[in-house]
Amino acid sequence: MRTNPNKKTALIITLALIAVFVAGITAGYIWHSLTIPFKVQEPLEVIEYPTFLELYAGQNKTFTINITNYASDVNYSVTLAFTLNETEYQTSYTILPGPNTLEAWVKVAHDAPTAELELTIDFSRAAPSP
Repeated sequence: MRTNPNKKTALIITLALIAVFVAGITAGYIWHSLTIPFKVQEPLEVIEYPTFLELYAGQNKTFTINITNYASDVNYSVTLAFTLNETEYQTSYTILPGPNTLEAWVKVAHDAPTAELELTIDFSRAAPSP
């Protein structure tokens, strides 16, 4: 008994389509993955600092800088580098979780001439302290 070649071809095509469909469904379940957005944020934020300092020759000024540490369980070491008219000094602070008030200072020499300058404060965070 001889089978019709058209029926044989149709049967092969049908079986192939079923196999592809089943493989697609199986692969969909096996290879399904999720993508979750992941963002690393800066944990420290300078909240408040003086916007203007005015001193006379020979004066010293202590001022505060408020920084908030949003990381609830990590202490950071922060260095503030102060630059005023090519003179630089650095102070390191340990920033605890939550709000922190840092005290800094500036000193004007007794023989300083009258000048309008800018005090630049560079903020850098080091690896967390253990």
